[in-house]
Amino acid sequence: MQIAAPVPRPVRRLIPAGGFGARPILLVVLVLGVVAGLGTVAYQRFAAVAPPAPTGQVLPVQRGNVAATVSATGSVVATRQAKLVFAGTGRIQEVMVNVGDHVTAGQALARLQSDTSQVKLETAKSQLATAQLKLQQLTETATPEDVAAAQAAYDAAVAKLSDIQNGATTADLQSAQTAVVQAQSGLADANAKLQTLASGATTTDRATAQAALTSAQNTLASAQAKLDQLQAGPLNADVVSGQSAVADATSSLASARAKLDQLRAGPTQADLTAAQAAFDKAQADVTTTRAKLDQTKATASLSPEIVQAQSSLAAAESKLHTAHQNLDQLSAQLQEANADLAGQEAQLAASIKSADQTCSKLGGSSGECATARAASDAKQASIVKAEDTIKLLSGNGAWDQLAAHKDVVAAQAAYDSAAATLKQAEYAHDAGIDVIAAQTAYDSALSQLTSSRAKLDQTRAGATPADVAAAQAAVDQATHSLTTARAKLDQTMQGATDADAVAAQTGVDTAQANVASAQTKLDALGVPTAQDIQAARAAQAGAQAGLQSAQAKLAQLQAGPTQTDLESARSGVAAAVASLSAKSGNVRPSDVALQQEAVRQAELAVQQAQIDLDNNTLVAPFEGIVAAIAGNPGEPAPSGTNGFLTLVDPSAVRVDVSVDETDVAKVAVGKPATISVDALPGRPFRGQLEEPRRGAAAARGDHQPLDREPAAHCVVAGRQPVSVGNATTGQP
Repeated sequence: MQIAAPVPRPVRRLIPAGGFGARPILLVVLVLGVVAGLGTVAYQRFAAVAPPAPTGQVLPVQRGNVAATVSATGSVVATRQAKLVFAGTGRIQEVMVNVGDHVTAGQALARLQSDTSQVKLETAKSQLATAQLKLQQLTETATPEDVAAAQAAYDAAVAKLSDIQNGATTADLQSAQTAVVQAQSGLADANAKLQTLASGATTTDRATAQAALTSAQNTLASAQAKLDQLQAGPLNADVVSGQSAVADATSSLASARAKLDQLRAGPTQADLTAAQAAFDKAQADVTTTRAKLDQTKATASLSPEIVQAQSSLAAAESKLHTAHQNLDQLSAQLQEANADLAGQEAQLAASIKSADQTCSKLGGSSGECATARAASDAKQASIVKAEDTIKLLSGNGAWDQLAAHKDVVAAQAAYDSAAATLKQAEYAHDAGIDVIAAQTAYDSALSQLTSSRAKLDQTRAGATPADVAAAQAAVDQATHSLTTARAKLDQTMQGATDADAVAAQTGVDTAQANVASAQTKLDALGVPTAQDIQAARAAQAGAQAGLQSAQAKLAQLQAGPTQTDLESARSGVAAAVASLSAKSGNVRPSDVALQQEAVRQAELAVQQAQIDLDNNTLVAPFEGIVAAIAGNPGEPAPSGTNGFLTLVDPSAVRVDVSVDETDVAKVAVGKPATISVDALPGRPFRGQLEEPRRGAAAARGDHQPLDREPAAHCVVAGRQPVSVGNATTGQP
């Protein structure tokens, strides 16, 4: 490229430097000059040949400046260009432009792999949400459940701190010592197993392997027999067995239903008569044996120990009598309540029957039908009340669970204990055979009276709701058993299904594999494999590690808590106190301020993580052309001054030229310049000198072609740099 810059040059005039010196000399010189001039004129006029007439155009003389042009060559460079690099480090994921592409400001050019940055952003967001929730917990009112949980956590933290401060208890030391002993035993077993493998199998090992093989063979035989039976079909014995199971289940169901019906119907007159007769007989026996006992005692000489034991027995008998009276009273109340319930249920049944007849006769929408239905519904309340009374008396339990019945049982046990004590005293102090026999007969009669009396009370009271529920459960269980038995019989009659055959075949295959495995293990005894030895060594190492851990724990307990443990426990108490204070509404303003600052820091962390994620994308800072790309996807992103991507703006360029030192004075900032590009011959552009640098001048061109050539050109041959730039016209 050549640059021509015109330089103005003024016309010089001859001006005398001083006045005349020595006058005589000057006069002589002047006279000689005049004479010479006159001679010359005379020669030219009279002796010389006349010159030819001029043939050119005569132009008038004009005054003006002389323009000097300086020519120089240089290279075109962009005024605005950028070597772009990523703000972060990593591997290039994709390059979204190619060399020569025109891009706009803000357009994405390339992107780094952003997995780590995305994880950091999500982590920062999670931490921000946690901080916000903690701040919300400090500012919101806690529920009673939260306060209770915080109080429990505080109590647990205080208890833990107290335990650490007090040191290990005897139970903890014993437990740790036991763990050490167990670990030592495990290590010994592991060492023994490893030694056994190294030295070969023992007789016990071979016997164990042979037993395992025999067991696997027996299992195979059983599985094969089951498969053969399924393939052969059901046997007559299986059918008979199934039919017998159905018959037994049917009988059990009938028995359970009969018992349930009996409980619901209440005791029969025969049951009451039998229970009353048993009670009367027992009462008569008690009276008889009591009279005989009193008669025997009156004639016998008894020691003080026997008299005291008899007194204790009499007190126990009195308590037993009182318990029986309470049970009799409860039995009467239950009998009355059951009778009331039966009456209410009978009235309800009659009312429902009458209402059904009325509605059938007069129609369901008639007033009489509605009145009858309402009367039936009103009776439901009486039934519910009667049922509640029974539940209140029975306590929703069976007869043997009633409190009054338990009191009778306890009183009877106390009486039996007192009777046994009396018998021991009688034997020890030689009370006499007659007294002992009479006392034994009376005790037996009294025990029989207690049993018959309780039976009579239970018969009179009728079944409790719990008894009915138990009977109903027995009916349900019997029904289920009957259904299962019938299904099994049907399955036996129909034969094996495909699923049964597949399951049986699978069982045979599994048993065969187990037999093969057991045989292989038996054959391998005495020749341990590398895997066996490796497994044994691993078990030995694990047992050794377990022993070391148990010993370390025991040593720690014996040494007492460390300062770290105490500090950790105290920190836990402090955290629990803070949590409890927050839940209780006693939050300090400083705690709220600290948590607000934590939220602020979390927000800043989210912003920074977002910035780091955005920095993984390289964007164009201005509109331009991609000049160079120094990287490919999958490679580490380049850094430093070399840059990853070079972007230039072709709409603003300059020409850097070198000017000879002798011509530097001829150029100045702002002087016009003509720019000629080798790639565009015949298309000069206008420019101007822009900036002289150290020994340099710069010219900026406006890319406007010249209509005419400059007045003069001067070729620049020096080496002094000059910078020439173009205006932003968008021209090449």
